[in-house]
Amino acid sequence: MRVPMGVVLVALCLWLAIALVVDHYVMSTACPSCTRIAAVTVTLQIPAGSLNLPRVGLALLAGLPLLALALYLVPWRSPGDSWRWGEAFRLWCQPIIWLVVALACTVLGESLYLVSKDHWSQGMRNVAEAFSGSATFTVNDFQFLTLKGGVTALLGLIVGLYLFVRKGVGGVFKRSPA
Repeated sequence: MRVPMGVVLVALCLWLAIALVVDHYVMSTACPSCTRIAAVTVTLQIPAGSLNLPRVGLALLAGLPLLALALYLVPWRSPGDSWRWGEAFRLWCQPIIWLVVALACTVLGESLYLVSKDHWSQGMRNVAEAFSGSATFTVNDFQFLTLKGGVTALLGLIVGLYLFVRKGVGGVFKRSPA
């Protein structure tokens, strides 16, 4: 069974919207300490303004989908078959690996800009610096990682997210679960 990429992309966008709403309206009132355990805040700057996504907990954003995927991939028909468990684990790790590749593409894009910006014209540098994005990761209100990048980092992120959706998430659903 091959799932079209558009369906996977729409599902991921819906999940992001649902996670933002549930985290902001349900989790923050029901369990405020749960949202402070690990969270991410994303900001996108464009010449016309900025888009600030509210802080969202990583447990809800990434943990719940990984748990659901693990339950989907469990070889229910033959729980004693070690080969099927190995295949399920490999498929479960696939989206995580491609998400790391997406982050690496982002860092590579920003690194290429930093190395080559002296060779760009002033107009190209102005355009490249007009767009920027940042992601801030916090654990128990301690800001431990902030990633910032310009337009080349955003282009690297787009390429990386395409690979994540196409090969990471889409690749899991090519084979039917055991």
